[in-house]
Amino acid sequence: MKKVLSLVLAFVAMLSLLLLAGCSSEGKVEYDRITLTKENYSEYIAVNSYYTDLQAQSKSAASGNASYDIAAVGHIETSKRGDVLFEGVSISFSMSFSVVIFNHLGLGGCDLELDLQGKSHGSFRCYASDISIFSPPPQPTLTVTKITGTVLVPKEA
Repeated sequence: MKKVLSLVLAFVAMLSLLLLAGCSSEGKVEYDRITLTKENYSEYIAVNSYYTDLQAQSKSAASGNASYDIAAVGHIETSKRGDVLFEGVSISFSMSFSVVIFNHLGLGGCDLELDLQGKSHGSFRCYASDISIFSPPPQPTLTVTKITGTVLVPKEA
């Protein structure tokens, strides 16, 4: 009787271990770690820019031609592309314009730190004086000057 009870308990213990081992590995996602670079970041990170708080002040010149001082707050946001995660990612952007009348627009840079899901937001002030036409600033050309961190890409099953 003791042998039968021992065998039953041993069988139950082995069965429990097998079930627990099966549960712990099921649903676990494995990732490839890829270092982000200026060349590959756009495969994993979407970047959006826009302006708010546009203000313009009209000025009259001695020549009779009107000009404007324009100020705005620029924003840069990031989001992830696809089913990826991020670790320790920071991006530094520089900004410029392709529209000639805005080339002297005062722009700095913008540094962003992404969360695990790839979301971030940064803002920058921009100001231009003596613009000959009233127009909101165009979308800036964003250039990544520095990027650090890792993207985690799920391995294929």
